[in-house]
Amino acid sequence: MFVPRYFERIGTLEMEIRTWAGKQRQRLRLVVRVMRHPQTPWYAKAVGGATLVYALSPIDLIPDFIPVIGHLDDLLLVPLGLWLTVALVPEQVRKECREQAGLPCKRNSTDGASAKKDELLPDQA
Repeated sequence: MFVPRYFERIGTLEMEIRTWAGKQRQRLRLVVRVMRHPQTPWYAKAVGGATLVYALSPIDLIPDFIPVIGHLDDLLLVPLGLWLTVALVPEQVRKECREQAGLPCKRNSTDGASAKKDELLPDQA
């Protein structure tokens, strides 16, 4: 039947969005901890601060009243800024902040090089 499949897709999409939003919340908590850490480089703090100010600011790059594009800048720039902030921080600081925040520190154990990368970097978050 068409109706149940339609609602199944809506439910699946809703779960994916909720999962993505949860990961962004985790990344936000990590960014706040990273910005308070004394060993965080100034440029990572600058990117994180700019991202948080942009997210909380009522002024947008593209006004929200413009359909689709207005909200698209928020959906792209804020997660990109959070990712970039975490990526600019040394791995030792990132790991320490993740442990303090109680966030999982998953490892990819397929090979030695990728086993050293944190899961919340690029696409995995």
